[in-house]
Amino acid sequence: MPQLEALVAAQNADAKALLAGIMLDLSIDVDRSFALFKDAAESGVPEGKRGLGFMLLNGIGVQRDPMRANLHFESALRDGDLYSAYNLAVNFHNGIGVERNDVEYLRLLRVAADGGIPEACALLGDELSDRDLDAEALSYYLEAAEEGHAPAMFVAACWFRDGVGTEVDKVRAIRWFLGMLDRGNADGIHPAHELAQHMTTGEVREAGRLARREDEAELLIRDRA
Repeated sequence: MPQLEALVAAQNADAKALLAGIMLDLSIDVDRSFALFKDAAESGVPEGKRGLGFMLLNGIGVQRDPMRANLHFESALRDGDLYSAYNLAVNFHNGIGVERNDVEYLRLLRVAADGGIPEACALLGDELSDRDLDAEALSYYLEAAEEGHAPAMFVAACWFRDGVGTEVDKVRAIRWFLGMLDRGNADGIHPAHELAQHMTTGEVREAGRLARREDEAELLIRDRA
């Protein structure tokens, strides 16, 4: 933060947006966060526009104004900010600051997901799954999982275990169950333990290697005995 403050003092617009985001995350001086986002947005920084939209959308340090928030998200998206596409998609789905529009919701959701936004990938996976497009849904769950989205990891693991949208692959199932630990989520430990009962030592160790969780894999092997 001191380094960013020095850049802000030199009127660096990108630094203003980054410092505002850190301050907002830490709940430090929301009024200044809003002012910094506003300065950055007026300088054309997409993250500043998105941050300003977020504060307006949620009424943080300012009167809630979803319509203005969406205008800032739209401007940020035009500048290539794909998280703003996700924010707009959710607002179109829920009718927040805009008339509900499922066509626009899915269009923007794909824009965000194809741009690698993990939350969008996971949500699009849900939408595709509801339409029985399981193979395509799994591809988006996996993209979200690769970016550290724990719920998507759990879905991917279950689908590899059960052969949904793909062939049964117990190794990749345990790989993703164990991967959830990287996000501080232990919900995959019990299903991984159950699955390991029916796998070879080599398979469990390969899953641990893929997840970079070799120690946990050895525990699964030990507990299986």
